[in-house]
Amino acid sequence: MTHGTLGRLEDFGGNLVCIRFRNRNFLPRRAFFFYPSQHQPSSLAVQPGCLIDEAEGWVCRDEAGRTSVAGLYAAGNANQEVQLVVAAAAKGRVTALTINNDLWEADASSTER
Repeated sequence: MTHGTLGRLEDFGGNLVCIRFRNRNFLPRRAFFFYPSQHQPSSLAVQPGCLIDEAEGWVCRDEAGRTSVAGLYAAGNANQEVQLVVAAAAKGRVTALTINNDLWEADASSTER
């Protein structure tokens, strides 16, 4: 159920008491949770031709951190929906292992010729 566009949060003594909407409707509340939009704020990934998911706003990739540009990887917050330090570090580890494996496979392929 939508009540309109958020106008402001009202407090009493530093504690949230209600959510006020621009149409003057309000909801009494003691807590307010929100999910900020996630987007890629830098054009750095676009410069080499990397595809960006316009709807979601982050670099299109597989789960291992590969982007749409061969040899270009996205790690940390650049390759996930959730902006959390611990999650970014974990995804960075996965991407680092992927880069290592991809380089190892490319090197093995080139020496087999």
